[in-house]
Amino acid sequence: MNSLSLSRRQFLSLTFATSIALTGCSAEPTPPPTYTAPRWPAGKRAAVAFTFDWETAMGGLVHSRSVGDPNVDEDYLVRAQRMREGVATTRAIFAPHGVRATYYATGYNFLMGNRERRRFMGDPTFTWATPEHGWLSERWATTPWFADDPFGTVESHPEWYFGDLVAPLLADGHEIQSHTFSHMHGGLADLTTWQQDLETWNSVAAERGVAPATSIAFPWSSSAGMSDNTWTLLEQAGITSVTRMSNQTQYSLWEHAANGLVLDPCCRWLPGREGRILAYPDFYLIPRHEELALEQLEQIIAVGGIIDLWAHTEEVVSAEQMATWQRIVTHVANDERLWVAPLGEITAWLQSVG
Repeated sequence: MNSLSLSRRQFLSLTFATSIALTGCSAEPTPPPTYTAPRWPAGKRAAVAFTFDWETAMGGLVHSRSVGDPNVDEDYLVRAQRMREGVATTRAIFAPHGVRATYYATGYNFLMGNRERRRFMGDPTFTWATPEHGWLSERWATTPWFADDPFGTVESHPEWYFGDLVAPLLADGHEIQSHTFSHMHGGLADLTTWQQDLETWNSVAAERGVAPATSIAFPWSSSAGMSDNTWTLLEQAGITSVTRMSNQTQYSLWEHAANGLVLDPCCRWLPGREGRILAYPDFYLIPRHEELALEQLEQIIAVGGIIDLWAHTEEVVSAEQMATWQRIVTHVANDERLWVAPLGEITAWLQSVG
């Protein structure tokens, strides 16, 4: 069964019927299901993961869609410089508290350059990248996806390659996971493209000493429309958790209040992948959401749940954004009720106690 073709009511019913009883990682045997809070480490009452979508100019910015992108009208090279700068600013925010985060990287983040003119994933053209699907023009439906690679280095074209930033992140104890190699649309990409993307991400990550991906943050929250075969492929490739899931009403795994608060902030087994792939609720942390973020944190404590607090690294460079992140990180780090860890580490814990 392709669970993503269900109506929202059916989907939520199935989801809740197969939700984690996290102390045992098993489905509730009879309806109505209840959520059993997990045994969080050291007696903590809830969990928080800080995560970032992290992209070079090649990783989505040059291909940007108008849908869901607040900075789509800005110069993509300026944005890429901010993506690079945001690694330094976020590391500086986390360091005093010993907080470790998850950075969801696209493929060119691992490159020190491309003087060799390497071609990736068979040099694809994504014919689905059309205005009908949110792109601003037909260009990327008729042009190879990696055509704009300047074939330079981190010194000559630092907006395009972030390989020099990987070692400092790893040295700080941060985790690097997949935002897909190509920053493609998950629901529109076919099975072959997904396989090429997964394999290529793992290959270039290994060049920088990064382990194969076990978690994916979907570009543009584009999980809607993925086939059951694609989910099987992800599972076979070692993916055990996902975030940035589709927020389209018929596919959403979580109910939200009118102000955006996640009402049931608990991770859930992906329907049809019980015991194998966990899906996480996320919360977009920007200045206008700061007070709501504090409310969301109290909500996860009340239910023994979890929240993925996220942004793009390019956003945490302005004084206002950095101040918001500084206050929330400090609040979380000082709250003894909360366990803070990279999302992959949280997933491993939940699997181990299950």
